[in-house]
Amino acid sequence: MAAGKLALRVPPLWLYEVGNILTRNFPAHALTLLESLVAFGMPEGDSGEQWRKETVTLVRERRVTFYDAAYHALALVEHGTFVTADGKYFTKAKEAGAIAFLADFR
Repeated sequence: MAAGKLALRVPPLWLYEVGNILTRNFPAHALTLLESLVAFGMPEGDSGEQWRKETVTLVRERRVTFYDAAYHALALVEHGTFVTADGKYFTKAKEAGAIAFLADFR
């Protein structure tokens, strides 16, 4: 993204998920790290009706969490690719399309 080679989009809940991870794993530096990520300006994708529909469909059909499906649904709606390091999610949801496993992503 910084080099202009990729367009990045995140769902609105990204701040809560990342904030949770940072405060649990890096409590002394969580606020600084979170502020740096916010300043980076990751654009949030459309969280409209189509995104909600895709998210709920992924949850129901793939038996995954709403949190994980939110990222994947954004890729589906915006005709992008959801890149994940979560092997369990990838295995469950790969048939839905618009997903790549981080280890295989180029």
